[in-house]
Amino acid sequence: MVIRADITDPAAVAAMFEQITALPHAALNLVNNAGIVAPKASIKDLTPDRVSAVFSLNVAAAIEVARHAVAYMRAHHGGGIVNVSSTAARKGMAHEYIDYAASKAAIETFTLGLADELAPEGIRVNAVRLSLIETGIHAKGGVPDTALPNSPIRHRWAAQEVAKVI
Repeated sequence: MVIRADITDPAAVAAMFEQITALPHAALNLVNNAGIVAPKASIKDLTPDRVSAVFSLNVAAAIEVARHAVAYMRAHHGGGIVNVSSTAARKGMAHEYIDYAASKAAIETFTLGLADELAPEGIRVNAVRLSLIETGIHAKGGVPDTALPNSPIRHRWAAQEVAKVI
């Protein structure tokens, strides 16, 4: 089952988990897959509003969703979390979208810490670091094809292909 919510709104996240809690109790598997990227820019062009918007969705909202998910998992049969990252976290994306890259690096660090915290309880936490995915996010950022030549597989993945793997 897929339940969608505006995860930048804490009240919407709480309401989403109220819906989940009302369902027959079962293990919960969360895929934290929300993310935005702003247009291509160098450090001189990064504004506080831009960076705040990227980190608000890519990091703070993902942490808030995970917080609610963990509370549910502790009460109802465990589960797992998969946080979606990006190869940008390792590459840094100089002169393109370093704020996005930094936000995905933050997600990877959050994943490591949360995995260590929850492992004794049997709750799995992992991250997947994706490359170029057909979602429009790269085109929106102004650099639709820069990642493809550097991808080891040299393939632009469809979102549905990735969803099957996760």
